[in-house]
Amino acid sequence: MIGQVSRLQHSFSAKAHVDGIAQYLAKMHQLQQQAPVSGGPAQGVRWDGRAKCHGDRNLLFQVSRFEVRTDWGSQYPCLEEKLLSYQRLPKPNHRTLLSEEVATWNLVESLNQPVLPGSKEDAAIHCLANGMRLWEWGPDLVIKAFDDLDIVFFRGVLATRTQIEWRSDEEIMGRRTGDRVLGLCIRLGHGRARIVLNATRILLHSAHVSWCMWATVLHEMVHGYLDVLCDETHPSPIDNAMGEAWSVGGHGQYFRRIITAIDDRFRKYFNMSAISAGESFRLVPCGSSYQLNG
Repeated sequence: MIGQVSRLQHSFSAKAHVDGIAQYLAKMHQLQQQAPVSGGPAQGVRWDGRAKCHGDRNLLFQVSRFEVRTDWGSQYPCLEEKLLSYQRLPKPNHRTLLSEEVATWNLVESLNQPVLPGSKEDAAIHCLANGMRLWEWGPDLVIKAFDDLDIVFFRGVLATRTQIEWRSDEEIMGRRTGDRVLGLCIRLGHGRARIVLNATRILLHSAHVSWCMWATVLHEMVHGYLDVLCDETHPSPIDNAMGEAWSVGGHGQYFRRIITAIDDRFRKYFNMSAISAGESFRLVPCGSSYQLNG
C-alpha cells in the first residue's frame, strides 16, 4: 500500500500532452498501425493512453482493451501488483459465508460512520477526488482507482477477490438483441467475482462518459460485494456471450440499501450521485436504511 503521505502528495498534473482532436486521431492511427488492440502501447509511440474530458470517444473505446500499467495512461497513484491482481483470475477464497442481511448490515453501518482525518479511507477519498478532476484520463482510470473505491465504499472486501475489465457490447451480449447493459458482475464461485464494464455503452454512447463510468463500477461492485461474501441459496445463472454465469443477486432490498448508503457517501465527498436518474427508484427512503426486513 502506498503511504498515505506520498499518496496525498502525488502530482495530478492536467498538463496537455497532446493538443487537439486531430492530433489525438493521428496518434491513434499510428498506435493502431504499430500495436494490437489486445496489447499495450507500441514502442516509440509517444501518445500515452489518455484523452481529454469530452474528447474523442473512439479513442477511449480503442484503448479500453489495452493492458493497464502504472507507467502510462491515467495519472493515478497505484501499485503494479494491485493492477496485475485485478486483471487476472482471483484465487479461490475459502471462508465462512455470510447471509445477505448480515453482509448488508455490516456495510451500511460502516458507510454511515464518519471518515476520520488521516485514516486510510481519508487518503483514498483524496486520491479519488483528484482522479475525478483529471482533465486527461483513459478507461484505465477506474481500474487504477479500484482499490480506493474498495476502501472507501466496501471496507476493502473486494481486494484480491475481484477481477475487473472492459469488454465491448458484442463480447458481453453476443447476438442477443434485448436490453444492453452498462456492466455486469460474473459470479465465479468460491468467494470470487469478475466485473465487466461495457466499453461500447459507457465510452461511446453514454451522455456523460466519466460519471457513467464511476456510477457503473460502483453498481457492479455492490453485486460483487454480495457475491464474494454471501451464500447464494437459489442460484439461477444466466449464460451470456462469454459462457459465464451472471451475478444473480438482483436488485432487491439488500442491493437497494447498500446502493443508497453508497449514494449518500458519494454525494457527501464527491458532490454527485452514484446512481442514474433512471435507477433512482432503487434508493431506499431516508430514515429506513437500518430496517433491513422492513
